[in-house]
Amino acid sequence: MNKFEACIAIQHTKDIKGKMNCVKLIFIITIFIGSLAGQEKAIDWDDFITEHEIYYANVNRTDISNFSCLISSSSYVDFIKSKADSTYYYPLKIVWTREGKVFYIMLPFPEGDNGELQKVIPAKVQTLKKLFTGTLLDWQQFCIYSPFKDIPENAGAKFKGDTIGVSYKISQEDKIVKLKKTFTKVGLLLRVIWESGKLKIITYPSYDNVFDKWLCIGWDSQIYSDGEVISGMTVGLELVNLSGFWLPTRFDILAQTKSDSSRKSLSSLYFKNHILNENFELIEPPR
Repeated sequence: MNKFEACIAIQHTKDIKGKMNCVKLIFIITIFIGSLAGQEKAIDWDDFITEHEIYYANVNRTDISNFSCLISSSSYVDFIKSKADSTYYYPLKIVWTREGKVFYIMLPFPEGDNGELQKVIPAKVQTLKKLFTGTLLDWQQFCIYSPFKDIPENAGAKFKGDTIGVSYKISQEDKIVKLKKTFTKVGLLLRVIWESGKLKIITYPSYDNVFDKWLCIGWDSQIYSDGEVISGMTVGLELVNLSGFWLPTRFDILAQTKSDSSRKSLSSLYFKNHILNENFELIEPPR
């Protein structure tokens, strides 16, 4: 498989710990946007999508049906490095399909294992899987799919000041979820608000202009319950270009909760051995 030799690593931030300060700036910008005067007016939403969707990287790559890679984490490296080569042994393989399905394959234990690792590795792999799934939905919606993908045709989109807002409802896990996305006039996604009951999540994706395409290099999320912030997360990405398709090599995840605001948790995910359009057969388990 040919790899794009100019392997470009895009870092969301050099110092992920300092990224939380950027969140304050984002909120200031948001307040400014919200205070802009201007009468709302309807727009031709189909024309808006057609004109601006093409500027997002990875969007509409129908030639990519799936990809796979190996995955590890900073905590797993700390656990395994005294027992095996942590740069070689990645414990989990993921397979992602264009339909949004993700399959997980636990890899064989390191050679020379005397059986002790078999008792603890499955639990470590589950922790790794949980860390990845916690970022999966945001990674898909910002880095793989078009930001217009889930917006229904009957959604109301309106200009207000220098931004365009579109609000709609979808069904997720038997729940009705309210969504609102805010774009600039040139189609760049600024903010996503997700609401269900008392829970609200506000996410601000960050984009870089690479090869005249908008490439997502991370995002900031704030989680609210009953109108109060209960936790926040900042995710920074490093990416590699394979045949024109951007895939992750590293996620840096900084999390903080209201219950322990003085403590910030930093974790990293590592990805390697990417394969595009791998031939595999999906065998459904017997019922």
